[in-house]
Amino acid sequence: MFANELLRTCCCLRRSAKNNFPLSTPESLISLDSGHIGQEVVVLKNGKRLCGSGGAILNQALLQSKSYFEVKIQQTGHWSIGLCTLNADLNKTRGGLDKFSWCLNAENLVMNDGSVIFDLNEMYSSQNENGTTSNGINEDTEKLLPVENNSINDNHDVIPPTQSTSNQRSILPQEGDIIGITYDHIELNFYLNGKNLNVPSLIKLSNSQQPNNGEYNSNEIYPCLFVDDGAILDLIVDNFNYPIPSGYDKIMVEQTLL
Repeated sequence: MFANELLRTCCCLRRSAKNNFPLSTPESLISLDSGHIGQEVVVLKNGKRLCGSGGAILNQALLQSKSYFEVKIQQTGHWSIGLCTLNADLNKTRGGLDKFSWCLNAENLVMNDGSVIFDLNEMYSSQNENGTTSNGINEDTEKLLPVENNSINDNHDVIPPTQSTSNQRSILPQEGDIIGITYDHIELNFYLNGKNLNVPSLIKLSNSQQPNNGEYNSNEIYPCLFVDDGAILDLIVDNFNYPIPSGYDKIMVEQTLL
């Protein structure tokens, strides 16, 4: 068991020497912000990989009308993926525990301010006689790629097996999965391997959530990632694994970053 933990740590830390390459394209300018991370967080792969313990936000707010990005669950553990303001506590190991963050986590819960907004465990475990879940989604649309016998390449990336009709995984997120996130300044939505999880979460900032020092305004919402217990998350802001939902686009680089 000790050897497994040591291997997980090495997978995360051995790549830290590659963290200083120059960024050249507009998409590569978007990364996890080293100035807004938890004290025990490690950011690797030019700001695209998060491990350690705590949270991090992107260096780019979601200012466009409709945004989309993806996150790969590179290694399991406890993770949270979603959106937050600059007031979110990034030293926490879970997102959604304060009123400044809205996250889907490894326990299959969508949370904000410590309250559960959606529980995927309940939503997808209750099925009726006509083959639909409790929220009316047909089971056939929920069957996704298998994850058994995942392999790991030299870069320590999880490589899922090819699609199989006889061995299909559940709707709940697992290691190797891709979580897609959309935001239109009203709703936050999550996608699992290209399938909409149908858990729209309203994001409304009250005056009490906005600081008086003018650090940000009501539309400055940032993507955020949290990890703990060996979890590793990879940020994807371009060359997506799945088609972007209609009407949305990848995160646009703010002019000041160019």
